[in-house]
Amino acid sequence: MDKKQKYIATQAIYQALLAGRRLSQMDCREFQIEDMRTPVCHLKPRFEATHELKTEWIRTPVRNARIKQYWLEKKQ
Repeated sequence: MDKKQKYIATQAIYQALLAGRRLSQMDCREFQIEDMRTPVCHLKPRFEATHELKTEWIRTPVRNARIKQYWLEKKQ
């Protein structure tokens, strides 16, 4: 994946989080990335003034693997 593709994927993840979506490793195919953790971590400085990154452990439906789900909540 080249830099332009990574930038586009990161922007799409950022917009999805701001739109209120909950994202996890199961959404990687949609954003054409291998790992959700790195882009979410790198985006944190862009929204930490106005939003708080929330996480919770969930289980995948097929393998019952434990993965994190990420979403944003507006700061009060």
